[in-house]
Amino acid sequence: MKPNWNEMTAKNFKPSEDMLSAAAAVFTTMAYVRTVRPIVEEYQKKILEAYELWSTETERRSRKRITDPKETFLLSEDDFNFYLAECHEAQLEAELKTESPDPCAHFALALFC
Repeated sequence: MKPNWNEMTAKNFKPSEDMLSAAAAVFTTMAYVRTVRPIVEEYQKKILEAYELWSTETERRSRKRITDPKETFLLSEDDFNFYLAECHEAQLEAELKTESPDPCAHFALALFC
């Protein structure tokens, strides 16, 4: 039976089991993100500080050293692949599990962050 949204008020609202389950999943994910974000950001910054990783030069942008994890999309292909491998190693050392061995799973962690 569909709820009649026109008659719904705070007093007579009764969440379904699906709604409760979805809300629990959202709050669990939010807690996970708050736990994981500082770990991921720390090892991303350490990697960028430890190695000289550079952006690709384009007509609009000269080559520059990348020091901010939010700018890693600018890395040259070789540097990006190196960065991914280093992040994967750091992820394993930090014991952060992902559902896939794909190096892009690291960015799934970062996306939530």
